[in-house]
Amino acid sequence: MSNEITTNPLSMYSNAYKYSIFDSLVFEIRSFLGRKLLDRYPEENASRYLNLGCGSMRLVGWINADFFDLIDLLKKNNKQPDWMLDLRYPLNCPSNYWKGVYCEHTLEHLSPNQQLKLIQELYRVMIPGSTIRIIVPDLEKYVNYYTGKKSDNNFSINWPNKAESFWSLTQNWGHASVWDYKLMKKSLETAGFIKIKKVNFMVGRNRKLQNDSKNREWESLYVEADKPTNEI
Repeated sequence: MSNEITTNPLSMYSNAYKYSIFDSLVFEIRSFLGRKLLDRYPEENASRYLNLGCGSMRLVGWINADFFDLIDLLKKNNKQPDWMLDLRYPLNCPSNYWKGVYCEHTLEHLSPNQQLKLIQELYRVMIPGSTIRIIVPDLEKYVNYYTGKKSDNNFSINWPNKAESFWSLTQNWGHASVWDYKLMKKSLETAGFIKIKKVNFMVGRNRKLQNDSKNREWESLYVEADKPTNEI
């Protein structure tokens, strides 16, 4: 009985890596029902600022948008987003409407093609001269950690095994794409945006868009871009 293994070797990995076909099916059912029953244009908002993919971070005075929250809606507890939508589909919103868009850790949940279609839709619904601020996990920071270059200590705390960091980046939490600045810039340019710039945590052109989560700074890429003022 010596050298008997008494622990589950898979216990070293995070449960967040588990993939469930059932979960995917539920997601698609929620999307179908939501688009049929709840895909409504957001209520009039004086500030006309959009927090896209808001999660639990609700910005006061903004329209906070995220996936269809059918459970909270049925419970009538008012925890659902102001605007429920599936970002893989066209936005039910008029053109030239939003004065600014903030999008934190959302685009990595879309495939590159889905992301480009969304960026093109956001270009359509933003007013000329407005700014979009996009935050995603930064592939370059992950590579720097893996190759031993300078990186935040949060990497080694979260993933003592370096390869696991890439596992998380590419497969965890429903991630469907990875991004660095060059790829994000190309995507924004393709949609028509200008003045594309890599910025830092809580730094940018529009102070109102600086709502960055401190606990995500260590792994994040921050990019801003403008819709041209001469766009009709």
